Amino acid sequence: MKTVELQYGITFGKGDSSDWMEWEIDLTDEEAAIYDHAVENEIPLEDVAELRPVLERAYEEIEAIEIENGIDTEDEYTLECQGLLSMDPDDLNHLVIERDTRALKFFNLEEADDDELDEWDAYDLEELPTIQEFNPAFEPYSPFEAGWTLHVEFADP
Repeated sequence: MKTVELQYGITFGKGDSSDWMEWEIDLTDEEAAIYDHAVENEIPLEDVAELRPVLERAYEEIEAIEIENGIDTEDEYTLECQGLLSMDPDDLNHLVIERDTRALKFFNLEEADDDELDEWDAYDLEELPTIQEFNPAFEPYSPFEAGWTLHVEFADP
């Protein structure tokens, strides 16, 4: 089994970017032969279609690691994408004012009268629910699907 060097970088939203970071990935015997042939013949690795699955595998691995890193460092955008960010209290107040059935049920306000609902304030809660807690149908998504860009490429052999 052959291990090769890759590098990756992340662009966050409006152009802030990380430095290039190193990554290693194992190649199958077939991929290693294709890789070695390309290097020996000075063929740009990104131009070798048979090596694209290597970059795709690395992309998936790196994406998962970077999402975990974002959760561990409490990155707000990653937490939002994963449904782990607390709901905005103004949004919750608006839902209660609009008599949203999900909000009323979630906060056990189904039997509350109009005066109680008008006085209810999410800012009075000890803890705000997360997006995922409030909306069990929420599907977590990757920040790399909506705003961030992950660039993965072969390091120069």
